[in-house]
Amino acid sequence: MTIQAPLFLATLTLTLFLISLASSADERQPRSVVSPLIAVENSWPPYADEMGEGLSTSIVKHAFSAVGITPKIQVLPYARVLYDIKNGNIAGGFNVSKQAATEAIYLFGSSPLFIAKSSFFFRPGEGAQFTGIDDLPDDFKIGQIFGYEYGQTFEHEQHRFRGMKVSSQTQLINILLAGRVDAVIMYDEVAKYTLDKMKLDTTSLYKGFPNQESRIHLAFSLKHPDSETLAEALDKGIEIIRANGVYDKIVAGELD
Repeated sequence: MTIQAPLFLATLTLTLFLISLASSADERQPRSVVSPLIAVENSWPPYADEMGEGLSTSIVKHAFSAVGITPKIQVLPYARVLYDIKNGNIAGGFNVSKQAATEAIYLFGSSPLFIAKSSFFFRPGEGAQFTGIDDLPDDFKIGQIFGYEYGQTFEHEQHRFRGMKVSSQTQLINILLAGRVDAVIMYDEVAKYTLDKMKLDTTSLYKGFPNQESRIHLAFSLKHPDSETLAEALDKGIEIIRANGVYDKIVAGELD
């Protein structure tokens, strides 16, 4: 017994030491980093539809998965996504355009999910005389989505216009066709997708001059303790899935 007691104590000490190391590792890698709460908007197909599914969500899931993170995805109206990011209720949310106004409020990584083009859309037979935002007359009525960013040029000029804001892309097209606004700003691929879903031909709208190219990101909360870690992880994940071909398969519709 006198020989086994020191051995038992040594084994017990080693076991407790290993448990302590495991606990320390858990503290260094909080569960919120392994499974962060991330929100996605519910009205921007094909990037994110009413169920939150689409190209953006696939990119975010695969990029995080590549670095061992499985986010919990919450589907919300876009304005609520922004509210929850700003107030630290969630770690982050997408799809947010990275520009001066948003960089002052949220934390962004260096890699966008993708780049999206937006344009001014008019009723057929109207709008051809306008070649840029400077051509639009004062008090021009422009339809927009609640909370959306439309670029610094539009932000600088929007005081001249009257806006009508709605919650969905379908509503945006409907208020234009009904004559309640003179034009709407839509992202080009979103307009195509929404017209098809509404069983309307692309000629139902006249695509006018371009608005801007937006770098679309997952924006992180400045109030969330894991934001910097998650932003770095997402950048690394995007780098990985671009290198291994997963990103291209998602964009091509070959992978959900």
